Amino acid sequence: EDLGAYSDRVADVFRAAAAAPPSLVFIDEFDSLFPSRDAVDPGQLGASLVSTLCSAFDDLGRRRDPAADNADKLGVVVIAASNRPDVI
Repeated sequence: EDLGAYSDRVADVFRAAAAAPPSLVFIDEFDSLFPSRDAVDPGQLGASLVSTLCSAFDDLGRRRDPAADNADKLGVVVIAASNRPDVI
């Protein structure tokens, strides 16, 4: 499958969550999304997903209206789970 398709799916999930607050984004096996820091060649997929997730998190913060009464509430909660916290 095309590397861009994975990143597009991640971005779509965050766009959909932001468009329908309150929303919850749950990422299971979070550690498996990213290449090991010790990897010689982390690969394009891992780098692409890292970039997409960072952009998605940034975009969530930009959607906030500082003038609104609920400016501290973004409407999207992101939870990530891992059974390998030592590799995160």
